[in-house]
Amino acid sequence: MEQELGKEKATRLIKYEGVASLTKEGAMEVLQTIWPDAPEIEVLKAAMICHQYGLNPLMKHVFLIPFKRRQKGVVVGEDWVTVLGVKTYRLLAHRRADFSYLDNTPRVMTEEEQKSILGEVDNDRIQAITKLRDSKGNEAAGYGNWPKEEMPYGTEKGNSKANMAFIRSERNALDRLFPGEMPQGAEVIDERYIEAEYSITKPEGGEKTGEQAEKKAGEGKPELPKNPVFQNWGELAQAAANLGVTTEDVFKRAGVKKWQDFASYRDAWNIVEELVTERTQQPKMI
Repeated sequence: MEQELGKEKATRLIKYEGVASLTKEGAMEVLQTIWPDAPEIEVLKAAMICHQYGLNPLMKHVFLIPFKRRQKGVVVGEDWVTVLGVKTYRLLAHRRADFSYLDNTPRVMTEEEQKSILGEVDNDRIQAITKLRDSKGNEAAGYGNWPKEEMPYGTEKGNSKANMAFIRSERNALDRLFPGEMPQGAEVIDERYIEAEYSITKPEGGEKTGEQAEKKAGEGKPELPKNPVFQNWGELAQAAANLGVTTEDVFKRAGVKKWQDFASYRDAWNIVEELVTERTQQPKMI
């Protein structure tokens, strides 16, 4: 905590470290210490979510994100938004009931699925689908998308357009599986790509803010996980997408039409590693 927030802030907040259930006042103190420039109304909104759902900003459950507001290309102000990490959303869902992923999801929707569910094929956006089933047998499907022309924050660290579409579809599915029980009025992002002071782009595609926004895209390289273990093909597809490798890339290289054509997860991941290695020129990890 001291490394991320500084000694002064860490000293002030040490009493809240590891606390799972904050009071509204306690949550406001944490939020105001980490993000002193955030408007009071957004701090109050985030604090209420923390108190109601048993969340703690120090555990990277909740973030307050600033982004620039533009009119005709001119910066006219700054807005803030309350954001939840996708792991937080899954945590809240599991508190209500165990659930599992179906049909190798989350994954990119097929053209047939887009026509059947959305009414048409959207060539400008990556359309994703997530199917879930809870421990009682209830099922729900969710849909999400991301513009193909828009690069998401954290691309240089492994984030991808497909990953953003997956997250949105998963959030939509969880909302449908647990109607009225999940937090509303907050965006959901992949917390892995939030740096130090938690400054990222506006979740819907706004400006980068803070010192991290000044870094050039591509400054870093995605790192291959060592000996990853997957529970389903959807997890593997998302891990590949996080490294900038699409399902189509893998299928084309391997000469297959679907994930199940691979003999094992390891065989499929070998293809992903080959593609990443070629693009980043980093040694293949075995």
